[in-house]
Amino acid sequence: MRKAAILPMLVAAWLASSSSAAQQQQKVFGFMDDGPVMSLAAQTSASVVKRTVWIAPTNNSWDSTDPRFVSVPLKYRETIDQNMAAAKAAGVRVILELYPVIQYGLPRGPSQMRGTCDVAKDLAVRYGDVLYGIEIGVEPNNYTFNRHQFNPDGTNASAANYEQWLAICYDKVKSVNPSLTVIGGSLASSGEDDPHKPTSSTSPVLFIQKFCAALTASGRIRPVMNVLDMHSYPNPEDQSPDVQHPYPSTTITIADSAKLDGALDCFTRAGLPKPLYIWGEGGYNTVIPDSMKHGRPYRGDKPASVPLVDAATQGRYIAEEIQMAYCQPHSLGFINFKLVDDPSLSRDWQSGLVYAPGKQGRGTSSARAAYAFKQSWQPVQEALAQAGSGSMTCG
Repeated sequence: MRKAAILPMLVAAWLASSSSAAQQQQKVFGFMDDGPVMSLAAQTSASVVKRTVWIAPTNNSWDSTDPRFVSVPLKYRETIDQNMAAAKAAGVRVILELYPVIQYGLPRGPSQMRGTCDVAKDLAVRYGDVLYGIEIGVEPNNYTFNRHQFNPDGTNASAANYEQWLAICYDKVKSVNPSLTVIGGSLASSGEDDPHKPTSSTSPVLFIQKFCAALTASGRIRPVMNVLDMHSYPNPEDQSPDVQHPYPSTTITIADSAKLDGALDCFTRAGLPKPLYIWGEGGYNTVIPDSMKHGRPYRGDKPASVPLVDAATQGRYIAEEIQMAYCQPHSLGFINFKLVDDPSLSRDWQSGLVYAPGKQGRGTSSARAAYAFKQSWQPVQEALAQAGSGSMTCG
């Protein structure tokens, strides 16, 4: 009887201390970029760089000679090794995002979930001194990355499947590195919530509701994440970041922090700490002047349907997003998608602060000599410096 009475008290105390510790986490600002950008990121005053780690559902080890384990390919591991060594030298923390290969989607079933989470555990051990956190998955509510959004009867399928995977990964990562931040969500900003549309995505509002329902049904008393990643891509893509999307809209972008706060209250109702959140991706495609295409690898044409902004507007918008995230009490920061442009105008993103480098700029250490900087570089650099020093003003 005494044990039964003490257990709820211990759980409540643990939850309270966990929530309190989360509130004291330092805010981070930076970029998501898979290129050799670590020294360049340090020059912007960024505190973090997020990069993807591609995995197949059959991977169950980062690096193993045991034939029972399927390692991530050697050449790719070597690239990540080089990237992480560069981050350490530059003094930049890294978020590694476990990114399922799009054609396969999220892992299915406990075996694939445990295996891919073993990869996350291996990353936590191998790179623990450089990592800010491990992020599990990418936009599980987005049909592009997760085709299993709805069951045949029309009920949501993606949230419960993702909750199970995230819980397994959280436990495995924390077993080897208890202080490492586990980031979940990575949610797309919008979704149609239409089970009758084969390509429908799930809105972040509905996904969070169904995620918490799955969490409650599981009976779990430990968290499944420390931080939720909420993406903040505007729609249309040139929309100012201060535009809100009040209900009945189920879209969430950086101006909708109150809506996100309200949605995340379901964690409290499930008896678990309400996670803080980070605006983990957002970006504005910029116009590439003809003068900047000469001697640079830009190719193709940007579709006319993609709204573009000039570099000055991009800089103003990103600086505003940094300030908004800095001033929101439950936000842990903001990450801009891309630091250096992708060269493919037709398929990829030109949302960096730096134009795509010519051959002389790739991987060089003297970044200022090798790269051409957009007009957005200076205002964003100044905003990052103010956020990092704690001198940014709010209101």
